[in-house]
Amino acid sequence: AGSKGADILKPGERSGEHEAAIDKVSATEYMYAVTVVNHDNYSKTVRISAPAHEGWYVTVSDESGYTIRGSDAEFTIYGLQTAVYYVKYMLVGDGTGITVPSVPVSVECGSVQKTLSLSPADIEVEVNSMSASGDNIYNTRSDIPAGIWFLLAVGVLLLIAAFWLGSKRGVFTRR
Repeated sequence: AGSKGADILKPGERSGEHEAAIDKVSATEYMYAVTVVNHDNYSKTVRISAPAHEGWYVTVSDESGYTIRGSDAEFTIYGLQTAVYYVKYMLVGDGTGITVPSVPVSVECGSVQKTLSLSPADIEVEVNSMSASGDNIYNTRSDIPAGIWFLLAVGVLLLIAAFWLGSKRGVFTRR
């Protein structure tokens, strides 16, 4: 049995049951997502090469953000694993009115090589009203999970039961 290869995906692409991760953005940085799917049962080296752009620092990190490398990075992807890597462009200086650059990123995984043309997503943020619009933007507060409410109710019932049982046995009376 030979190599089954790998898939290299950018946001919006899909390969079988695997869907590409989405980009991340903050005030002074833009993180392009690159998803790599290893279809073989052995490890491979993933090489990501991102060009430098004037006015921007370039780094490449894994999904956790703990492993950060320079613009020409190598990572290990294990067998049958789907991994997300982020090509991060960080602005040098003030970020007012700056457009994030569109960049070609070269990705190599085993014998599969692909050049991705990455462009920033259209996102509009209004600071005055604290609202945002665009793809994958959720403009609502998250709810408190039902499990927390259940634990809170059980805690209150236990507290009431402790005082009630204590008062029946005379724990709170002086002798």
